Amino acid sequence: MPRVLFITTENLTGTSGSNIATSELIRTMANSDNIDLSLIAPAVDKPSPVPESVSTYWLTSKPAGTIRWHLQHQPSMAWALLTAMFKERPEQIIIRIGPSTLIPTVVGLLPGVQYKVLIRGFVHRNLSVQRPVKTLMWVNTIVSDKTIVAFEAIAEMLRGLGVRSEITVIPNAVDPNLFTVNEEQPPESVRDVIDDATFVVGFIGSMEDRHRVDTLVEAVASLPQSIEMALILIGDGPQRAELEALVSEAGIQNFTVFTGLVPHKTVPQYISSCDILYGISDPEKPSNPIKIYEYLACERPVITTKTPELAFIEQEQIGIAMEEVTVQSIHNALVDLYETPPNEREAMGRRGRAYVSQHHSWSAVVNELVGVEA
Repeated sequence: MPRVLFITTENLTGTSGSNIATSELIRTMANSDNIDLSLIAPAVDKPSPVPESVSTYWLTSKPAGTIRWHLQHQPSMAWALLTAMFKERPEQIIIRIGPSTLIPTVVGLLPGVQYKVLIRGFVHRNLSVQRPVKTLMWVNTIVSDKTIVAFEAIAEMLRGLGVRSEITVIPNAVDPNLFTVNEEQPPESVRDVIDDATFVVGFIGSMEDRHRVDTLVEAVASLPQSIEMALILIGDGPQRAELEALVSEAGIQNFTVFTGLVPHKTVPQYISSCDILYGISDPEKPSNPIKIYEYLACERPVITTKTPELAFIEQEQIGIAMEEVTVQSIHNALVDLYETPPNEREAMGRRGRAYVSQHHSWSAVVNELVGVEA
């Protein structure tokens, strides 16, 4: 059983896809009978999602959205790393790269310890100063024994920085035991709108520009009035007020619901309330949306974009993958799925769940990441 030290600067109680994916990785490793896990992560104010069985070395707590924390936490990172190395004697260190992953690179030079770098997104994307962060990513990959990324666009970026070592792409995933069809009544917040609809379209995630929810709203508004539909937008974010105004201007407020943030454990109930769901990777800001795998695990067809990681959507006929994100392309996808008989949509959903359960479970990701047998 390998002794694994996982290091992250992600907020483990946060609500972003990045936060959730990291928490799911940790939970899955902690529950594995084949891994002896220890952890370094920012301290949390809410109840910790980390099982008590995991030896955890907490960094200073992380205020939301502050680059200053990444500079100020370096002493606590140094102390936590030194203590964990002495007490746990890890055989593998897996580090989820953040904007300040500096001190752990020293460990990558030590003999007898595998140093694995995990890059799940464009770490530098929203920072005003990007070059130092790109340099940190480059340094980490240079000293690593293995580099793992979530999608091909990250690998291309690293190659552009001069990384010549092998880069492994392991996309996001889902726990099919947690995400499954929910047969309960729809949540009360959406029940009235759903009751009057024959076609329910949903989106779950942060309401920010790169998710192109505004384009979805405009596409829904362009549909024929003969379609009795509902639009359910689950989540919150900087664009919410703008989206609410857009919904009113488009005249679709009577069949649109903004739920706000909901607990992650209730997300399957909201997904199951919809007929189809939307989640794209903005070509200008590529990603590998975790929501797509969650939608599919709940047996719902999806509307997304064509990326190497999501090529299986059309190959398995479990949704529509668009070449570009425009009002017209989303309109066409919505009409195509609306005109697909309900029994065929249900068959698409079953195929989707079967596929992600077999190929995109967090257990499979962890086994490949650590190098243990299922």
